[in-house]
Amino acid sequence: MLLIYDDFYLKHDAGPCHPESPGRLYAVINAVRNRDYGSSISFILPEAAKTQDICLVHSLKYLDMVRQLSRAGDYSNLDPDTVISGYSYDCAVLAAGGCINGIDYLLQGKKGPVKNGRVALKGMRKSFFALVRPPGHHAFNNRGSGFCIFNNIAIAARYAAKTGLADKIAIVDFDVHHGNGTQDIFYEDNNILYISIHQYPHYPGTGSASQTGSGAGAGYTLNVPVPAGSGEPEYLRAFDKIITPRLKTFEPGLVLLSAGFDAHRLDPLSSINLESGSYKKIISKLLKSSDAGIPYGIILEGGYDPPAVAQSALCAIDAFMEEKNAV
Repeated sequence: MLLIYDDFYLKHDAGPCHPESPGRLYAVINAVRNRDYGSSISFILPEAAKTQDICLVHSLKYLDMVRQLSRAGDYSNLDPDTVISGYSYDCAVLAAGGCINGIDYLLQGKKGPVKNGRVALKGMRKSFFALVRPPGHHAFNNRGSGFCIFNNIAIAARYAAKTGLADKIAIVDFDVHHGNGTQDIFYEDNNILYISIHQYPHYPGTGSASQTGSGAGAGYTLNVPVPAGSGEPEYLRAFDKIITPRLKTFEPGLVLLSAGFDAHRLDPLSSINLESGSYKKIISKLLKSSDAGIPYGIILEGGYDPPAVAQSALCAIDAFMEEKNAV
């Protein structure tokens, strides 16, 4: 597995006492570095995304606004929860770039044309984990929200399609909050399957089961809302009965995970009761639902209890490490 990280991500400052703090990512990277994965994991430093790649999802006008607000050096708000400060633009561009670097890694070793949405990859699973911030799944085409500035996973998906890695891409979002920005971006797209399991009702208020896509994208959005107080049994049942069957019928050539770890029982911003080990079980189910040639990308989203996020991220990595033929 390739891990993508830079200490520069710690420079994004949303203000004192803001939940989306550098400490959450610092806890993750320390935990990973202290775990002996040997040669199973390699690290790379990300590169900043190019403007044209960010504009696969976002308007140039919005990108320029974020840059100007950040360059001003003061605290500015995109919405009541989403703060821009001096390093925010550069961190957000680097976060999107890290996800693009992950897609470039998956492209290495690709052979032959895309067929039925799948790519031949030498019989083994390639994967990356982009340990980035700020997160992205609440960011829309022309506005940020919910701590998110640019929609990292949407940019990665559009970039993967543009480069020919896969013509059918699945995004599975298990952040406790519905990814309203990602859903909106792909709501009329039948080449991107968006699946979200999330606490409902909860912020941001979207994500009911009745929201299934529109136009050409009708049926290509799958929302699995779960009530407060739900835990591992409810989540595993949803993956067994709803999520993995839909993935199998879609037959994606690439799976991207919006990996928020805020459904953990210790998270201060949710009321779901997953354990750290629950994420290993969830990802193992996803991996078993697709053949070993289908690449995976994990992109960090939320999670606001740093020790819980760190242990959950390790469990996510462990799921890949224990799968045969993973690189």
